[in-house]
Parts: sequence; C-alpha cells; structure tokens
Amino acid sequence: MTNLLNSIATVDAHFKKFTVYFPYVIRDGERPDTIAYDYYGNSDYAWLVLLSNQIVDPYYQWPLTQQQFYDYLYSKYGQLHELKSVVSHYVYTGVGGNTDDDLGRIKYAMSVTTYNNSTAEQQSGWTPVYKFDYELALNDARRKIRLLSSDYIKQVDRELSVIFNAQ
Repeated sequence: MTNLLNSIATVDAHFKKFTVYFPYVIRDGERPDTIAYDYYGNSDYAWLVLLSNQIVDPYYQWPLTQQQFYDYLYSKYGQLHELKSVVSHYVYTGVGGNTDDDLGRIKYAMSVTTYNNSTAEQQSGWTPVYKFDYELALNDARRKIRLLSSDYIKQVDRELSVIFNAQ
C-alpha cells in the first residue's frame, strides 16, 4: 500500500523550487476549484491552489463567506451585537515614541486580565481589539493567498507524473 503522506512531502519539496507566485485575494464565495478554473483554466487544479498555500484542511483554513462568518460567530459567541463591544485583547499602538520598549511591544498582545490588573501608566499605549474585529481579521488574513504562475502548469504535471509513476 502506498503511503500518501510520503507523496505529499515529496510534492511539497518540489513546490519549494518554484519562485514565481502571484498574490491573490479571495473574494467572498470563491472556492479553490473556481479560482483554479479562472486562473489555470481547469478546476481540476484546485489542489494546486491549496498546496501552493500549505492548506491541508480547506474547511478550516479557507476564508468563510460573509454568511458562514456570521453563522460561525453566532455558534461560538451567541449574540452578535455584543461582539463589537467585548474586548478580545489589547495591542500596543504606542504613545508616540520609537524607543526599544515601544518597538518591542508592537509584536505582542496583552490579555484582558493583564490589562485590567495593570496600572494606568502600564496601560498607556495599549488599544483594545474587540472580538468581532479580531475574528474578522483572522478570516480576512485567510483571503490573502498566492498562486503559482500558470506558466509552470506543464512542468508541474510532468514532475508529478514522474513522482507518482515511480512509486
């Protein structure tokens, strides 16, 4: 019996040598097969859209449509109107300085508990991120993918046929 995980690792290693990718932003409702059809001319290349972006679970790593997003929020949090006023965490936006401390804090998030237990001076420069905005940012980040240049399609087909015929 063939171990498919070995095949995936081999294919992934081959993809690392391709350097011509183009940024793409997934529009609401687009799926890997529709993007493959529009970009490569064949919906069978949906796997190429996923593999080029290290997406192994399109159900959880692909952006939700607007309706799916609201359904997800409702199932996770309940009432949606509260999400725009409930703080998820705090991010450092600074207080006008470019000191090493300011630059170091930019990369971190502060929990609500830590923020609430901080002094006013320690809270200075930290801005709330509301749960709705946090979840929206996570979903929107999934919209930014890259597509392997369509110039490489024939080469990908050739190399994959060699890999899979050798096993």
